[in-house]
This record gives sequence, C-alpha cells and structure tokens, in this order.
Amino acid sequence: MAGRIQLSEIEAEMWKHIFFATHLPILITTRDERVLQWNDSARNLLAFEGEIPDHTLDQLLALLNPSLRPLIRVQKVLAPAPYSEHLLIYLHDTRENYYRERLLTFYATTLKSLDRNFDLTACCHSVITTTAQVAVENMADWCRVDLRENLGVGPGTVAHKHEALLPLLKELQEVSFENADDVLSPLEVLRSGTSVFHEQILPEMLPMLSVSPRASALFTKVGLRSYICMPIKQNGDTIGCVTLARAPGSANFDAVDAMMAEEFANKLAVNIERALLYKNLAEMKNAAEAANRAKTNFIANVSHEIRTPLGAIVGFSDLLTNSTSTLAERQDWASKVRTNSTYLLRIIDDILDISKVEAGKVELEISEVDLRELLRELSLFAESRASSKDVQFEVAIDTELPRYIKSDATRLSQILSNLIGNAIKFTSSGFVRLNVSKSEALQSLSFEISDTGIGISPAQAGILFQPFTQADASHTRQFGGTGLGLALSRTLARRLGGDLVLMNSEIGKGSSFRVTVDCICPEKGPRFANLAEVESGQKIKIMDVTSLDFSTALQEREILLVEDSSDIQALLKRFLEGAGARISIAGNGEEGVRAARQKSYDVILMDVQMPVKDGCQAVMELRAEGYTNLIVALTANAMKEERDRCLAAGFDAHLSKPIRRHDLIQKLMGYLGQFERKLEISPLV
Repeated sequence: MAGRIQLSEIEAEMWKHIFFATHLPILITTRDERVLQWNDSARNLLAFEGEIPDHTLDQLLALLNPSLRPLIRVQKVLAPAPYSEHLLIYLHDTRENYYRERLLTFYATTLKSLDRNFDLTACCHSVITTTAQVAVENMADWCRVDLRENLGVGPGTVAHKHEALLPLLKELQEVSFENADDVLSPLEVLRSGTSVFHEQILPEMLPMLSVSPRASALFTKVGLRSYICMPIKQNGDTIGCVTLARAPGSANFDAVDAMMAEEFANKLAVNIERALLYKNLAEMKNAAEAANRAKTNFIANVSHEIRTPLGAIVGFSDLLTNSTSTLAERQDWASKVRTNSTYLLRIIDDILDISKVEAGKVELEISEVDLRELLRELSLFAESRASSKDVQFEVAIDTELPRYIKSDATRLSQILSNLIGNAIKFTSSGFVRLNVSKSEALQSLSFEISDTGIGISPAQAGILFQPFTQADASHTRQFGGTGLGLALSRTLARRLGGDLVLMNSEIGKGSSFRVTVDCICPEKGPRFANLAEVESGQKIKIMDVTSLDFSTALQEREILLVEDSSDIQALLKRFLEGAGARISIAGNGEEGVRAARQKSYDVILMDVQMPVKDGCQAVMELRAEGYTNLIVALTANAMKEERDRCLAAGFDAHLSKPIRRHDLIQKLMGYLGQFERKLEISPLV
C-alpha cells in the first residue's frame, strides 16, 4: 500500500511537471468545465494576464478574438488518478495550418489569375483595371489603385463588389488626393513608401483617421471596417499604392491578409513594369519602322536625285564624242555636264554632312568672314537659279551691317544657299527675298527668307525638319530633293548658336523662314547697307576664275602623281600639263616611294586608298627616310577625320576629289608658294 502511495506521488509529481513544461496549451477544469489551472502555453494562447478568472471554458473562449476562435480546436480528456474528478482541456492551435492553406490558395488562385489575365499587348490602364477586379473577387469588398502622376499612365482605377457604389468610390478617389495628411489617404503611402494597416475601424474612429468630413461620409457609404494600403514599388521607388478594404459584415483583415496584400502589390508592380516595358518596346518598334520607312523613301529619292544628273552627265558625255557636232553644241553640252556634276557633288556632300550630324561630329571652323562678299555670292547663286523662272531675287538690309564678322563661312553659306535654293525651287513666279538684320542687344544676325511659292500645310510643317523626310514623298512629286537640306540647316544653325524656324506659311501664297546665328561683330570697322556700294571709286567686279589662263602657272614644276585609277591619272595629267608642269605617274604607294627615292619632285600628289601600299603608309615611310619636299593628299574621302589622319601621317595638305582644274592649280600654286617661303625663312641643311 505504501509502495502504491509512493508510486502515486511520483506519478503526480511527474504529471505536474509535464503539465507545466509542455508546449501544448492545457487547462485543468472541474467536471462541469470551470477553469482551475492552465499552463504557460495556454496563457500565451489566450493572451490573458493576471489571475485565472472564475470562468467556465466557454466563457473563457468567448473572450478570444472572433477571428481566432474558430481556429482553436478543443479536446477534453479525463485527468489521470488521483485527479480523475478533473478534466484536461487540450487547446490545439490550427492557425499555422490554416494560414499555410490560405497562402497556398492565394498563390495558386489569386496571384495566378493575375498572370492568366495579363496580356503583353495590354496597356498599363488595362493591367491595373484587371488587378482591381481580381482583388474584389478574391480579397476585399472594394479596391482602388493609385499611381504617381509622372508615371504617365493615368491616375489609377477603382473596383467594388457592388457596382452601384462605384460612383461614390470614384468620388472618394478624387477627394483623398486633396488630403495628404489623412491616415486613410493613399498620398500618405505614396509619400512615405510604407504600408498602412488597420485591422478594425469602428465608425467613431473615422473622424480621427480622415480629417475631411466629405471623405469620412464617403467611407461610410462605400463601407469600411478593415483597411490595408500597400505601396507599389519598382527598384525601391514608390510608383503607386493599392488599397484593399472590407465593409461591415465581412471578416477583418489579419496579419496573413497583410502578407498577401504585400505580395499582391509586388505582383502588380511587376505587371505594370512589364506593361510599360512592352509599351516602350512597341513605341521603339513603331519609331524604328517609321525611321526605316523614311530611310527607304530617302534612298529611293536619293537614287532618283543621283540618277537624274548622272543620266545627263552620261548622255551629254556621249554627245561630246560625236564628231559631227558643232563647237557651240559641244560647249553647251560640256556646260551641262559641269552643272549636273556640281549638283551631284552637292547631293553627296549633303549625305556626308547628315552622317556627321547623326554621329555628332559636326565641327565648326570659326574665322573672319566678309559678310558683304558672302551675300554677293549668295545673290549670284540665287540669280543663276532664278534666271529660268519668272522669279525675282531681292536682298534687303534693314540697318547697316558690319563688313566682317566671326563665324563659319562655309556652314553659314550652306544654310542660306539651301534655304534660298528651296525657296526658288518651290516658287514658280513672284519673288524670293533675303532680309538681313543685326540684333543690337545680342551679337547675332538674323536672315529671313520669304517667297511667294506653293506654301506648306500644317501637317507638312510638322515633319519639315526631320531628316530623310519630305513634305511630298510620293512618286508623282513635282519637285526634287533628298529631304536632308532643312534638317541639316537647322542643326548647323543651332551649332552656330542660333536656330532655324518656319515663321509662317500659307498654301498657295508662300512661306517665310528665319535663320539666326551668333557671331562676333566688332563695334568699329567698315559697315555696309547694300551690296552695290563702290570701293575706291570702282564697283567690285566678280571674277570668273574658270576663265583665267593657267597655262604657265606650274611652269617647269616636277610633279609626281601617285594614283591607282587610270582615268584619274589621265585627267589630272592633262590638268597639270596644261599648266606647264612635268608629270611622272606611279600606280600605287610602293611605286610612289621608289619614284621619290630616285628623283626630287616639287610636289607629290598622292591618293590615300591604293593597292599594295596606301598613301598614309607611303608618306610615313618617306618621312621616316628624311623626305622633306611637299606631299599633298588627294582623296575621295572629304571627311574631317580623314583630313586629320592624312596630316598626322605626314602629308602637308589635303585635297578632296572631285576637284576642278582651276581649284587644283590654284591650291598647288598656294602650297608651293607657302612651302618655298618657309624654306627661305628656315633653309634646310
């Protein structure tokens, strides 16, 4: 008996130890379920502080959070002897399994539905509208999505389980943006980037959470009992927020709902990013296709523009070989060949210039410019273009202009001749006027070119300055052109510190363009008010250099021509021998080096791109051997980079092909004169 009592005491102590030490929540009650004792695990689960209340089990469980009560499973067991008059109440917490199942369901259904409903071709607004609808179907009674204004995809959207309440919810969306300090305002989340979660909002709490009476009234009408607002973030930046709410009568949000809301907002951020990315890709694709179409049209136009003068060159060249033609006819045909060759060269120069513009390699050469002479040359150019039309060209000078300015003469002339040429081309009768003025406040000149031509429609004006684009790109267009001139002219004007704009235009009545350029205009110095002024009692005569006699300009000069093209050899040999020079020929760089070693030449004219050894390799080899005489590069590459490369290799100067006879001879005369003056100052030892 004593042993049995001893055993019972040991068992009682062991049971008591297990009761308090176990992690399972356990209560001890009487048979009528009045609570007598609980362990720490039960106390923590019931979240009860202080002494054990005099409650029955049902009364105690009724104190639990309504959302928690269904998740506590109760198991009643008769206590072992000697406590058999008591019950052991095991409380099984099923929340973990419940939450796990909720999360798995959320990922498998709600988030998965966002993927199913996501369409790459959908716009961002469609994405957020679908997302809000998914939210009210699976997570909340109503939902709103707000996006940052500078995102450029609209303010957001709303969705409600009861469609009749949608207008009120839309009104609430507008009101909330006026109250950034409200706790229930999405602006608070947009501004801070942190979420707002209110598990339960009682009616009396609304005035404290929303300071706007109108917003509080609308919250009451659309229904608000539980509230979550999550930021939508991309790369750490808050781009918007998603608000989920439940109305009275629905269960409150809990911590798991907050977790799911965060994942929901993250998924929405991903879908918005994908939609914006697709939008950008679509825009880039459309822009690329438009650019490709424009360049295709450009190539077609250029092909037409090149073939037209080329056809004239080929045709009149064939006629020149006709022995039955008269001298007057041959002179006329030769003039047409020259005119078309010049036009062809202009097209090629425009293409080279626009390629520099696109590569960002347009460079200016600022120097002193004789403004009066530049305007005179433009006047001669315009008169030659307008001579075959019933068009009068006029130059008007508002106030006295400085004779000399600092600018890039080539680029300024290129801009103005382009605009004047266009004006004449699109004017069949009337006038083309160039009006020149100077800003007294600023160091700038203004050139306004107006005409009485065909005019430009508003639609055409929108694409006027785009490269590779023409106002009329049809195959039946009346006027030619490559579509590069205006785009190139505007870029050059801006590089010169000014701009090119279309001032006004009217269909059938004409157009007016204005070019402004910055330039250094000295306060003192010669000035002029018209182009017909006399100087020293004589009118300045413009000399036609093509008519000058160069028959002895290079008399007795020894010139080595290094050129691989036999046609260019024959042409240049004829040019130079006609000026009195003695010519030796080399077919490539290797032959040119050997010839220069055997004989001293006054000048070597050397092509750059040649077989066996190119011009740069040849000149570097000669310079390394101590060759000091004049070497001039003559190449078809007119780019500045090519000129710099030639000078760096050891050439003394650079000439670009094609080159006219008088230009070639004048340039060589100048180079030889400079070289010889240099020798006189610093004689070579």
